Amino acid sequence: MSKILLRVNIEKIWVKSNGDLPKKENADEDDKKAQKNNAIVATMVYPRSGAPNVISTKMVDLQNNKVKSFNLEDFWDSGLFKEEVDGETILRIQVTDRDEISKFDKVFTTIFSALMGAGLGAVTGGISNVFLGAIANLGIETYTGTISVGKGEKINVIGETGEIKLNTNEIEENLTLKLTAPKTIKKKVLVFEEGKIVRKEKTLVKAEQPNGEILLKLSSTPI
Repeated sequence: MSKILLRVNIEKIWVKSNGDLPKKENADEDDKKAQKNNAIVATMVYPRSGAPNVISTKMVDLQNNKVKSFNLEDFWDSGLFKEEVDGETILRIQVTDRDEISKFDKVFTTIFSALMGAGLGAVTGGISNVFLGAIANLGIETYTGTISVGKGEKINVIGETGEIKLNTNEIEENLTLKLTAPKTIKKKVLVFEEGKIVRKEKTLVKAEQPNGEILLKLSSTPI
C-alpha cells in the first residue's frame, strides 16, 4: 500500500428534511430569530500514524429537497480534506440538524482556541467553515445520532453515510453516498385545536429513513 495526499471535495448535497419545520408551520418567535444553518461533519479514522481522527466541518445552508452545489475549483468552498493517507482510512460523513448550528459554531470556536493553545491540532481553513485537523476523540457518538462537542452540548444528526473504507491503491474519483437518519427527529409545532393553540410534536424524519445524498469528488497524489 502507498502513501498519498488525498483531496476530498463536496460536489453536491441535498436533503429531504433539513431538520427544521417548514416555514408555514414555524410559529416560534425565538426559533425564527435563531441562526439557521446545517453542518457537514467529515471524519477520517487513522489516515496515518499519529492521527486517530482527522475531522473537518463545513457550515452550509440546506433547504428541503433542493440541491446545493459547490465550486470544485475553490477548495475553501468545496474542500473537506487535503490529508496524507498511508495505506487506508475510513471516511464518514454526518449532517447536523439545521437549528442547532449556533450552538455548534460557539462550541467549535471554543475548541479551536483550546486546541491552538494546547498544540493538539491545526486549523486548515477559516473559522467561518471551521476546518479542524488531527483531533483525537472529539466525541462523535456513532449509535446515538448525536455529536457531543462539550459537556452538555449535543447536536442531532439528520443524515449520515456510514463508514466508507478508502484504500490508497484504489481511490474512486466520484463517490455518491446515501444519507440515512440515525434517529427520529421531532420538532414542536403550534396548532389550533378546540378553540385554543396547543404545542404538538411533528416527526420530520424517522430513524433509518433515507434523507438525501452527498456527491464527493476525490483525487490523490503519490507522496
